[in-house]
Amino acid sequence: NKQCFGFRHKLDYRYLAAPLGTDETRQVVREVLVDDQGLVRLDAAKVLTWAYFVAGQLDDWESFLETEIAGSEGDAEALWLLARSHCEEVKYPSTSPLAGRRWIESALDRAESEETKLACVVWCMERFENARYFDQGAEYLASVEEDFESAESKRMLAALDVHLGRTRTSQEIYNDRKKEREVGYRLAQRIQTLEDRIARAEAGNRPAYEIDKLKTMLTRVQQEQASLGR
Repeated sequence: NKQCFGFRHKLDYRYLAAPLGTDETRQVVREVLVDDQGLVRLDAAKVLTWAYFVAGQLDDWESFLETEIAGSEGDAEALWLLARSHCEEVKYPSTSPLAGRRWIESALDRAESEETKLACVVWCMERFENARYFDQGAEYLASVEEDFESAESKRMLAALDVHLGRTRTSQEIYNDRKKEREVGYRLAQRIQTLEDRIARAEAGNRPAYEIDKLKTMLTRVQQEQASLGR
C-alpha cells in the first residue's frame, strides 16, 4: 500500500474493472484483496468498487466494506475506510472527487503508523488535485504537517506540496492556452467576415470611405491576432 505521486485518474479504474462483469471474475480479485499483513490493497478495492457499481451491486460492496471496517482497528481500519470513501466518489462524480472526504478524515484519525497516515494524506491530495482545488489542497497539507515527525514523512509532504504546485502551474498554462485558442478562433472568424465584406464592397463599387473603414477594422483585428502568444 505504499503511495506515490503521478496519481491514477479515476477512469483508469473503471477501464480496469471492465473485465469484471461476472460474480466469478469479481471473486477472483476479492481473493487477493487483502495482503499477507491483513491490509486491504487499495488499487484492487478501487477496481472492485467500479466493477460493483457497473453491475448495480454497489450497496452490497459497501456493506462488505463497512463490515470489514467494524471488524478492524488501527492501520487496517484506516485503509478499509479509504476503500469505503471511493464508493462515494463513484456514486457522486458530478458533485466532487471529495465526496468521500469524511471517510478519508476518519481514516486519518484511525491510522496509527506514519506510513498509513501518509497514505491517507496522499489519498486526499489526489482528490484535491482531481477537483483542481489547489488552494484547499495547500491548506490541507499545512493543517496535517504537525501530525508527522519523521524526516521521511516530512520529505514526502514537501514533495506533495511541490507536486501540487507543478500541477497548478500546468493547469494554469493549459487554461491560458485554451483561452488563447478560443480568442484566436474568434479573431480568425472576424477576419474572414471582414475580408468577405471588403470583397463584396469592392465588387459592388461601394464608396471608398466605406471600404477604407472596413480595411482599417481588418488591420486592427489582424494586429490583435498577431499579438497572441507574444
